[in-house]
Amino acid sequence: MTNSNANGDTTICEVCAAMSQDNYNNSIARDAAGVLYSTGYNGYGQNLNGNTTLTFSYSSIPASNPTVQWGGDYGPTGYPAFPTNIKRIVNSGGGSANAFFALTDDGEVLCWGYGAQGTLGYGAAANISNTGVYSCLPIAKEVIDIAGYGQSSEMTGIALTEDGNAYTWGYSANYSIGNENYARYAPVQLLF
Repeated sequence: MTNSNANGDTTICEVCAAMSQDNYNNSIARDAAGVLYSTGYNGYGQNLNGNTTLTFSYSSIPASNPTVQWGGDYGPTGYPAFPTNIKRIVNSGGGSANAFFALTDDGEVLCWGYGAQGTLGYGAAANISNTGVYSCLPIAKEVIDIAGYGQSSEMTGIALTEDGNAYTWGYSANYSIGNENYARYAPVQLLF
């Protein structure tokens, strides 16, 4: 892996891994400049390189030129290129069915990987990442923090916005994220 920011810094400052007892392991690393690198299992496009082939070394996600998709009227900023200002990465799910979420300095949330049950949050239940497509969540407020939780394909994401509201998407059986639906295909604001 080679990358340099303006200061020549190639320091890796965050790693997020999806580990499984069934060898569906993959990981994403973030360098000091906010560039992401991926390696490992890629069955649902978790490496965001446009295919589902296992990779054996870290490759730059921006260099793979993935494309963005989003739902609703709200469109993200700074596209069409994959952002290089990522400040946080998280994983949700497990086994072969896992997804990654990334938060940019601009407050955008990007999602890719396993996409059933609304995990990618763009308005549908489909695996789009295996073709090099990621989603940008249609949240009109600036997001300041993200989290992912769940197991296997039953995974959920949550985003906290600058105004103190929380938005959830993904698996929602048994009222697990505050509604009666099986899945939320796009972010929905939690009401307390």
